[in-house]
Amino acid sequence: MLGDVAPTTILSLEEALPSRSSDSKDLTLIDTIEDPGSDNPLAVLGYAEVKRILKEAIQSLPEKEKLVVALYHFEELTLKEIGVVLDISESRVSQIHSKTILRLRSKLLQQME
Repeated sequence: MLGDVAPTTILSLEEALPSRSSDSKDLTLIDTIEDPGSDNPLAVLGYAEVKRILKEAIQSLPEKEKLVVALYHFEELTLKEIGVVLDISESRVSQIHSKTILRLRSKLLQQME
C-alpha cells in the first residue's frame, strides 16, 4: 500500500505559486483552477460588444425597417400580423425583413473586422 501512495504529492491550494516576474502579486494554486459554473469572461465581453454593435446598427435603420425588426423579433408577431399593422402585404414585410437582416449582418461583419 505504501508503494501505491508514495508518488502522491499533497499540495496546499493556498500556497503561492512560483512567480516569473517580481512585480506581480502572489498567485495561488486555487486562483488557477477553472470554475465550470462561471461564465467565460472573453465570451461575455464578446457578447456585450456584439450587442452594442447591433444596437447602434438598429438605431441607424429607417423607421419602417426598425419597426419590422421590433415587431418580428421583440413582439414576436408573424409576418402576416406585421403586414396588417403596417397595411402592407406579407411578402413585402418579408422583403423588408430580409433586406434589414442582411444590412445588419453586413454592419456587424464590418465592425468585427
